[in-house]
Amino acid sequence: FITWAEDFEYNKLGIPKPDLVIYLDMPIDISQKLMTSRYAGDETKKDIHEKDLSYLEKCYKTATFACDHGYMRRIECLDSDGNVKSVDEIADTIYEIVKKEF
Repeated sequence: FITWAEDFEYNKLGIPKPDLVIYLDMPIDISQKLMTSRYAGDETKKDIHEKDLSYLEKCYKTATFACDHGYMRRIECLDSDGNVKSVDEIADTIYEIVKKEF
């Protein structure tokens, strides 16, 4: 079964089909806190997408749907205690997935 989007992108436009798509799952509330920290509390530094919580929620739902239906592989960026995993932990998880796939 091929969707109209797949037909358009891969067949008509000739865009290469990805071998694997990985989604780094970071809840919106946590990402907002990280951005606020990165911008030293200056919310005006957020770009148009970072400011729009409604847009971010829709994107999150869409990504979750894609993961749940096998279009993307999800990497949880929080540990079981709700803390953000280190870059190395996330990278190791990605490496393990890629190693198994290829």
